[in-house]
Amino acid sequence: MRTRWVKTFKDLWGNKGRTLLVVMSIAVGVFAVGMIANAYILLDSAVHEGYAAINPASAFIFVSPFDDDLVEMVREMPQIADAEGRRQQSMRINLRGKWTNLDLYAPNYDAYSVNLLEPMRGKAIPADRELLLDQSALALTEFELGETAVIETTAGKQFTLPIVGAVRDQNSNPSINTGGVNAYTTLDTFAWLGETAAYNRLSFVTQEKRDDQAHIQRVTGEVKEQIERSGYVVFSTTVLPEPGAHPVNFIIRAIRLVLGVLAAVSLALSAFLVYNTMSALIVRQMPTIGIMKAVGAQAGDMIGMYLALVLIFGALAFALAIGPAAWASWRFAQFIASPPILDLRLPAFSLPWQVAGVMLFVSLAVPLLAALAPILKGARVSAYAAMNTQGLGAENFGGRRLERAMARIRFATGPGLLALGNVLRNRQRTLLTLSTLILGGAVFIGVQSVSASAVRTVQELGEAYRFDVEVAFERPYRLAHIERLARELPEVMGVEGWTAVGGTILNPNGDEGNSMVILAPPAGSDLTQPTIIDGRWLQPGDTNALVIGSTLRRENPALAVGDVIQLKIRGRSYAWTIVGVYRAIGVVVFHESYANYAYVARLAREVEQTRRVQLVTRDHDPASQAQAAVAIDEHFRAHGLRVSGVTTGSDLRQVQADQFDIVVTVLTVMALLMTLVGGLGLAGTMSMNVLERTREIGVMRALGASDGAVLRVVLVEGQLLAFLSWVVALFLAVPVGRILSARVGMDIVSSPLTYVYSISGAALWLLLVQLTAALASYAPARRASRLTVRDVLAYE
Repeated sequence: MRTRWVKTFKDLWGNKGRTLLVVMSIAVGVFAVGMIANAYILLDSAVHEGYAAINPASAFIFVSPFDDDLVEMVREMPQIADAEGRRQQSMRINLRGKWTNLDLYAPNYDAYSVNLLEPMRGKAIPADRELLLDQSALALTEFELGETAVIETTAGKQFTLPIVGAVRDQNSNPSINTGGVNAYTTLDTFAWLGETAAYNRLSFVTQEKRDDQAHIQRVTGEVKEQIERSGYVVFSTTVLPEPGAHPVNFIIRAIRLVLGVLAAVSLALSAFLVYNTMSALIVRQMPTIGIMKAVGAQAGDMIGMYLALVLIFGALAFALAIGPAAWASWRFAQFIASPPILDLRLPAFSLPWQVAGVMLFVSLAVPLLAALAPILKGARVSAYAAMNTQGLGAENFGGRRLERAMARIRFATGPGLLALGNVLRNRQRTLLTLSTLILGGAVFIGVQSVSASAVRTVQELGEAYRFDVEVAFERPYRLAHIERLARELPEVMGVEGWTAVGGTILNPNGDEGNSMVILAPPAGSDLTQPTIIDGRWLQPGDTNALVIGSTLRRENPALAVGDVIQLKIRGRSYAWTIVGVYRAIGVVVFHESYANYAYVARLAREVEQTRRVQLVTRDHDPASQAQAAVAIDEHFRAHGLRVSGVTTGSDLRQVQADQFDIVVTVLTVMALLMTLVGGLGLAGTMSMNVLERTREIGVMRALGASDGAVLRVVLVEGQLLAFLSWVVALFLAVPVGRILSARVGMDIVSSPLTYVYSISGAALWLLLVQLTAALASYAPARRASRLTVRDVLAYE
């Protein structure tokens, strides 16, 4: 072998600890990029390709009872690729003693081809008087196959049915979005339950432009006209807000954003580590470089030799990172995609060649670019200068004002002063190490601030549900009668009657759009205070004033405060003026808005009546609310009232918190990865510093320094670096947290999160970075404390 390659091999093998450190520095960045990129691809595939595999509907229409003849008629329309009929009915279900809202479906299992159900466990098709349950509901309720559930119909009758299978239904609103349950049975079971045994929901897939909402809206209007010409009554039409995308895509979009940001940060941190390590290696080998130049080596020889060394480091890092990155990305995607978090259909385990290519490029190109500057600098040094470089080179400590001021410090001990001086000696390396820790700390505190902001935002969203129990009725009842019955219960401390009316949004061309429910609390209600992000809340004198949710403005960004929209309510068109926009979560197909009770009750001809009552109970904790809900439900039913649903305020708030928890979990995992990268960078710096100061440590030992004194110098230096990085990270975390909070908020609630700086996150990072510094410094500190004068004399 040529001499230069012998030296390259010895550089690799002669100092195995340093080689491992450099390889690990690169591998951590490569691992992070590979894991995040592949997880991104897996989740993106799940919400698009995996979702497309079920042949999702472009729109669905609620129609008066129909059979397969209508389905076939729609299917034969040239604009339609496929269609199916399904029965859907809202009921209640009791799972292990807890009543929950239920959407019960009955497709034609022999012929349906739209919105396919994916069998997961147990039976794939239920027999009559059996139920299949959406597996996300199973995960949330801890219900088991083989157990029986009690269903209560709209007529108030109860039936017991066994749960015989679990399915994945990707086109119904999942339990994590609604807190309810989706279940599936047969049309004959509907007849047994006393319900109509015919379809009432028609779903179809357009022939083309399946992701174009405007095109789908036009086709939906044509289908509606065809149905009405055939003698059927159309109750409502719904076009999905994001055609072709999974209903929980808004959550995945927020996760992808976080993953992308943290992949870029991991890559930057890896580059810092490589630059630091190669700079230290070049400095340490300056005498060797001088000798090689003295015997004829040219600058090109130096550059080629060290670049080859870096490429070998990168190749080893790639080999070390690719397997763990593939495994970690798959486990991470599974964690996100599995119930009870979400319920997505992941593709088969794989590491696409594109991801492997990116990892290989990162492992080779980033280290080369990071190491190029120190390599060029070392190659240009003359033989004389290189052979006369000692320790930290020409940076003579004590020549600057700060260093002279340090010399006059009296309260610090000798090891403390030495540690402080060592931090300032190689300023470039110190700045790069600090940059790594600062960036990692800023991201860590930033994501903790996003978590705190999410908690605050959930609290504010929960202000829309300041009641303890909400009861919805099948039909309107006299408000005075409801109030009198409610106050008979000792648990009830306050009653407030609302009403609600459903309508359809009319598009500018007059076609019917998606559905909207107008919730109508009395003027000045204290039981709901949604967060207003634009405009104002309702005032007592308002008539046709409407406060819409941010989800509607996500669907139609052109809507603004002051605009007038048309709603078709019970066959008539009404104009409503938008006076405000409140923060709402998720992507929905049934929008909710608020208007004053007095106006809506007159419009619906239900003055002094209520369809929805909000109650305040004596105790407000979740358990007390649940107990009160059961008592209130039984009391109303005992007096002959037809109750369609009972919900607690804590359950509604928990549904919102669950959707944020997914993103918060991802942020926490990524923050811990930042801690690992920052700790590795500090470990590398401390190891290189000890190697460079071997002679200095020997001098200290010769002058009588104890093992403990040498150990303290290195440990204090690491702690000092960690503390300085924490101080700067405190400030840099503010813009990082604000930017992430704004982007995550736009994906989940269509507006920036209410920003909160995480004091606990800052304190936790101080603890983690100091602990990391101690662990990273201990091994080199221990090695330094064991050096003897003989070791120093034998050093190079």
